[in-house]
Amino acid sequence: MARANQTHPHMYFEVRDRNENYLTAFDDDGIKVWLQVEPGFADINMLIDSVLERYGHHPCILGFGIDLEWRWGWPQSHETVPVTDEEAQQWLTKTKAYNSDYKLFLKHWDTDNMPTTVCQDIVFIDDEQGFESFDSFMSRFKLWGEHFSRTDVGYQVGYRRDRKWWSQLGNSPKDIGSALIQNISNCRFVFWTDETIFELFPPF
Repeated sequence: MARANQTHPHMYFEVRDRNENYLTAFDDDGIKVWLQVEPGFADINMLIDSVLERYGHHPCILGFGIDLEWRWGWPQSHETVPVTDEEAQQWLTKTKAYNSDYKLFLKHWDTDNMPTTVCQDIVFIDDEQGFESFDSFMSRFKLWGEHFSRTDVGYQVGYRRDRKWWSQLGNSPKDIGSALIQNISNCRFVFWTDETIFELFPPF
């Protein structure tokens, strides 16, 4: 059960840590992972400290990620708050204070919600969905790569709304990932959404 913590407004903590054993297994197997948050109304600087103070000792970690679709305006708006250059630099600096090799990723589908000039060591993740076809998906994602051509980009794919076309591919994760990497020179990461991942990779 998650419990509120008065010293960390809008943040809730589980009574039992559900992550430590997984991260240790990733360390042992040489698997690299990102630690991502959906911040809601919580302060992102405080989230970075809370997460990396707890888990930053794990060598499997690549850096810290923020799903901006879940970054809301206080006190009542659930609309995404665009990231300023100043905020992006502050978050990146704080993340790198834990490990100079760490990077920051920012995830959204609208470039207008991203910083405009700060980009070094930030990975921009596009999680747009609802495409009519594989071709329209690729065309749109190419534009994202071009927009952030000065840095690395990544993509979150496999949504239910796109199942009508990705389910027709021979090997959906491989075919989509290969196409993105081959056609977008700065594509470094491809993530399959948890919405459907067990359909393609059933748990043991």
